[in-house]
Amino acid sequence: MKENNTIIKFREEKVLDNEVTISFPAISKNEKLARNIVASIIVEKNPSIEILSDIKTAVSEAVTNSVVHGYKDCEGVCNITIKLKDQV
Repeated sequence: MKENNTIIKFREEKVLDNEVTISFPAISKNEKLARNIVASIIVEKNPSIEILSDIKTAVSEAVTNSVVHGYKDCEGVCNITIKLKDQV
């Protein structure tokens, strides 16, 4: 019978989360507000200019799509949750 010499190593990491949720009326003028709030929180992680720009673009598109397509003929609320993780 062949011996099994498989070694499995697990590395335990403590994950610290910092989570923020923002809610705002689903109107187009709040797209800029959402983009700036998310960017100001993400800056804590020191992203490159390109990554920060990509995140701001994604937030703008998500909010705009929610307002235009999700709440076209009615009032609504947009919610954005930002979760930053630190590994210790």
